[in-house]
Amino acid sequence: MIEILIEPFKYEFMTRSIITAIASGVMLSLLGPFAINRNMGFMADAMAHATLPIIAVGVFLGFSISELGVPASILIAIFLGYIIKNSNIGEDTAIGIIFSSFFALGFVLISLLNVTINLEDLLFGQILAVSSFDVLIVVGMCFVVVLLITIFFKQLLFFSFDPIGAEVRGLNTNFLNYLFLVVLSVAIVASLQTVGIILVLSMLLIPAAASKQVTNTFLTSIFVSVLFGVVSSVSGLYLSYFFNLPSGPTMSLVATSIFVICFIVTFYFAIKAWQDNVIRNWDEYKCKAYMIPIASFVNPHAKTDLQECIAEPIEGLLKNAQQFVGKQFEDVNYRTQVNTSMFNKYSNIAKNAINFTESTVKDAMARMGNLGNVILFFFIKFRDIVNRFIGIFFAGYYSLIAVAYSLGSFLWIPLITLRVMLYAFLLPMVTIATATLWWNWPTPAIPASTFIPLPVPFAPWVFAAITGWITLAVFIPLVEIGIAMLTPFPSLNLPRNYDKNIK
Repeated sequence: MIEILIEPFKYEFMTRSIITAIASGVMLSLLGPFAINRNMGFMADAMAHATLPIIAVGVFLGFSISELGVPASILIAIFLGYIIKNSNIGEDTAIGIIFSSFFALGFVLISLLNVTINLEDLLFGQILAVSSFDVLIVVGMCFVVVLLITIFFKQLLFFSFDPIGAEVRGLNTNFLNYLFLVVLSVAIVASLQTVGIILVLSMLLIPAAASKQVTNTFLTSIFVSVLFGVVSSVSGLYLSYFFNLPSGPTMSLVATSIFVICFIVTFYFAIKAWQDNVIRNWDEYKCKAYMIPIASFVNPHAKTDLQECIAEPIEGLLKNAQQFVGKQFEDVNYRTQVNTSMFNKYSNIAKNAINFTESTVKDAMARMGNLGNVILFFFIKFRDIVNRFIGIFFAGYYSLIAVAYSLGSFLWIPLITLRVMLYAFLLPMVTIATATLWWNWPTPAIPASTFIPLPVPFAPWVFAAITGWITLAVFIPLVEIGIAMLTPFPSLNLPRNYDKNIK
């Protein structure tokens, strides 16, 4: 047995590999409980994949993974922390974007730079190819990680369980966050050659998860996680040496096996404790529905009477049913009484409302009838008043017409007298004037006796009388017409709406 354990140390590369495996197991397993407690498993995987472009550039420039990966991991950790804290897209989203973009960029750079890198060794690890310088870097990083965790253990522990409380207590939470990210990135990069980019997450989380199954305190889980991590790394390396297996996947499978064993053991002891509790309180558990089918396996020495277990529940069920039915009847009776009371109350309200409405309608109809009679009486009186007013108006109107005609008749009397006086006064005057003009006028060439068969001495007077009568006959009617035009009288035409029966 001792020879089997010592045999790998005969080779220098195996010695370097075992030392690297132990250092990687310690670093990753030490940080695993903190990562699980802070739900940073995906963050660790993103960090591992994000180093690929820097590794490609480093190999192109002639550096090893460990030489350029450590400072690159620190920069990546700070960058990730800043992006996650200052972005509003969510932590998982930011990590996913960085994870996929950096990993894709790494493969593109490997193709563009024509870098000779064994992708299988990069993805799954090749611990047998580590150099002495790589061993020194890994061991030095392991020492730094252990030292920082030891110094800031209390602060990191407080910050991991209660970030808000740590900030309230005055701790520099930003510093603690970036410190843990840097330490985690250094441990991941230092372990890339051990288990590779893909399997580094398994060595970080699986030993911590296994220790969480079998421990009760956080500090104890850290020590147990480190133990499981070292055992997984060394055992996987030995198995890969003796059975010619890839070292990284073998380490991961050993860690997974440890987790499964811890889970089975924990599950067994949990079942055993539950069984002991059930046996101690058998009377309480024996008649439970889930216990009846497995009673013989849980407590083989106990005898379970199925009829006894069924009778009690049935009795309780019947009792509960009786109480339920009685309560329902009581509830129905109470609700019936309440509904009857409410019905009577609302019935009285409805009757009162109907009586009130009926009386109101009757009163309103009576008042409307009286109002109609008043309005009718008013219209009749108004019609009589209007008719009286019209009668008075037309009586006055025709009285004024009669007065006007009377005045006209009275005014024509002086005109008739004036006409008689004009005839009596103007006829002799016109006759004399005409005769005078006749005698003083030059003798006409033709004597008047030629036209008038009268004696010559009487001819002028006859001509003058005729001329005066003709002048008066023309002048006086013209004067009368002018007087009539200057004194108009109203028309005798009756109005259209004149009623002969109006008094």
